[in-house]
Amino acid sequence: MEAILEKPEECVNKIFEVSGTKFDPDVASNLWPKILQHKWLLSEKLGRDVGLRVACIDFFENVEQAILVLAEELAEEAGTLAELVDVIRPGGLGPQKAPRIQATLARIREERGGYDLEFLAEMPALEARDWLTSIDGIGKKTASIVLAFCFGMPVMAVDRHVERVSKRIGLIPEKATADQAHDMFLELVEAEQMYAAHVLLIHHGRAICHAQSPAHDICPVADRCRMVSKKAP
Repeated sequence: MEAILEKPEECVNKIFEVSGTKFDPDVASNLWPKILQHKWLLSEKLGRDVGLRVACIDFFENVEQAILVLAEELAEEAGTLAELVDVIRPGGLGPQKAPRIQATLARIREERGGYDLEFLAEMPALEARDWLTSIDGIGKKTASIVLAFCFGMPVMAVDRHVERVSKRIGLIPEKATADQAHDMFLELVEAEQMYAAHVLLIHHGRAICHAQSPAHDICPVADRCRMVSKKAP
């Protein structure tokens, strides 16, 4: 992975270049240097596993999780709901997400006396996931992303890519819900392989197993694909 750039403006320009994602420069220049400190979001390991471009796209898709991790700083800076909406607007659905983020921060502060989530590291993975999902607006996917990338816990975050690929190659039943799939993967994948499985399934979904017109001719697991053959194992 390339050396991390120090100037916020350089970071913003680089993220534009490798991801091709449109982002508000004013917001990005303020947010990116802080998010950069959290290696779970754009780490050297993630860069090695899936490439810098995919890692950068993950940054944009998971910006709301980044905001939760940076809760205290952003809460102090955002202040009002309207300001918070502006901060997260580039990630999409700002008006819907902002009230949930503020409610989440209030819940954490009331229960823990601050915004530090390090106490989750002392919990078993599923207990920590249950604690997070007890907060309105946080589902198993968001909770699993936080636990896997922040705390290295063996949980699977099932996003649209993971779900699509897994159903096509028969890892999970076609009728299984995404919520059910989170628990199915706990039985399906060894704990030490969970992180790699998550990253590789996402990469495969983005690079080859597209929702529309998947690249069957270059797919290394085409013989397991239900789209290629209904008799696939």
